[in-house]
Amino acid sequence: MKNRIIGLAITAMALLCTPLLVSCGGDDDETPTNQGTNTSSVDYVEPCFEWGSTKEQVKNYMAGSSWQLTFDQYMLMYTNDKTTCSISYMFRGSTPGLYYAMVQYIGYSESKLSGIVTETEKRYRTSLTKQQEIVDSKTYTQYSGNATINGKYVGIIITSDYSTQITVIFAIPD
Repeated sequence: MKNRIIGLAITAMALLCTPLLVSCGGDDDETPTNQGTNTSSVDYVEPCFEWGSTKEQVKNYMAGSSWQLTFDQYMLMYTNDKTTCSISYMFRGSTPGLYYAMVQYIGYSESKLSGIVTETEKRYRTSLTKQQEIVDSKTYTQYSGNATINGKYVGIIITSDYSTQITVIFAIPD
């Protein structure tokens, strides 16, 4: 029950933040750090996982990459130089410093979604559970699970609107 509440809270945060995000598109995303060989069908983007970092520390982490800072107030948002993807970081909550990172890919296909789910499971040694809900005759699907990333227990949610974007959320539960 606790995991479901955490998952719903993370999903709600994603839905609240989505209108603030800059759209991104394509399959040629760039990773801000070199994390090894990518074996999935998509270029996988891994955000900063220096949990507890300040905004300035995350800015330093992202500096020198092809990512452009596009929003800097209560959260940070970056868009890659090809405008194919965005990364958002949040710093509020009961956890001091960075506790939330969200990657949004523009462009939906079953193979892209499958590749992102597979690569997420592989990189963070976890299994994500597929969940579906029908609302007003429309089926919504999300994949969720937990992993330890950089020494912290992290909730992971992957959602898609089945037409324009795929969202991957990493968040430390409160």
